[in-house]
Amino acid sequence: MSAVHEEEVNIRLADALNESGTDCRPERASGRRRPDIRCFYNGLIIGIEASYDGRDAERDAENRVNQGLADLAIALHYPVRYPDVPRDELIERIRKSRLNAEIIVPRYVKESSLLQFINQQPGRRELATTGWFATDIPALADIIKHATDYLVQESEVKEEIEKIEQKIDNFVQSLKD
Repeated sequence: MSAVHEEEVNIRLADALNESGTDCRPERASGRRRPDIRCFYNGLIIGIEASYDGRDAERDAENRVNQGLADLAIALHYPVRYPDVPRDELIERIRKSRLNAEIIVPRYVKESSLLQFINQQPGRRELATTGWFATDIPALADIIKHATDYLVQESEVKEEIEKIEQKIDNFVQSLKD
């Protein structure tokens, strides 16, 4: 039996994630300027770069974050090739799969702090504190939700720090005047 092309697996992965309560949309390959899958949560875009080749997924995920096309990216490695089966059976196989994932964060975010935050959420199984970790579809949906919650908190803190710095600059400038 022949294997399913990555693009079809990515489409069905997005379907499986949507069934887990996330808003994930597969992207069609056209110039490769977009993540394979874009998930939307709390106003943020999470890019998922999924591949049968882990290094390829990791490289693409890093590029999407560096290009500003995603607020956060997840490199996802399919450890097995999926057979060419009907749509519903493929979704079911993906749902039952153990996948390898790595979270790619923007430069201003400490990956270890993000993973620690995710690990502290009620009912979470412990993730590796760096690098790749094993996951499944429900856990991946939770990771997307918790990671965006963390990023929203981080951006709020960053905004407050910027406001304080501006007030200090204004105060210092008024003393000079």
